[in-house]
Amino acid sequence: RLAPLPAPQPVGEREWVDCWYPEEDVVIWHGPEFRCLRQIAVDGDHGWGKLVAPSRTGNLGGHRAGDAWQLPAALLDSAFFACGVYLWFRFEGVVAIPAGIDAIRLGRQARPGENCIVHISYRGRDGEQGIFDFAITGEDGATILQLEGYRNIIVSQTPASELQRQAT
Repeated sequence: RLAPLPAPQPVGEREWVDCWYPEEDVVIWHGPEFRCLRQIAVDGDHGWGKLVAPSRTGNLGGHRAGDAWQLPAALLDSAFFACGVYLWFRFEGVVAIPAGIDAIRLGRQARPGENCIVHISYRGRDGEQGIFDFAITGEDGATILQLEGYRNIIVSQTPASELQRQAT
């Protein structure tokens, strides 16, 4: 049984930036099943991302017993990706991949195709790791999940324009 969780602060008015996914392997490549992050807004130690929950018929889980994921893997991965995009904006070209989490608490399940918001709180850097807390909420404002102590490890600090130049 899922426990109700408190909702984070309202998003308010933000300047949103469209997210895009490169079609070639520049540093990290996300396949179509994982492309749930649509827009992001960054303001100081906070970020917000607009996510669209994937359909339950995605092919990420293969053939498994049961009829539903407790939490769609692509939705969680998109929140991780949003933390990486936050670092990209905040530190001009930093690229990071997931390294670990301290705690995850589940609220309710996301509905297929539901518009969701991830609210990111940046806790700082520890060496080559960014540290975050975040919460994903659904269209009704209910919390889908809260995650504490998400760590991503920085794998590149070269701006994308330089990576593109080196590739050509």
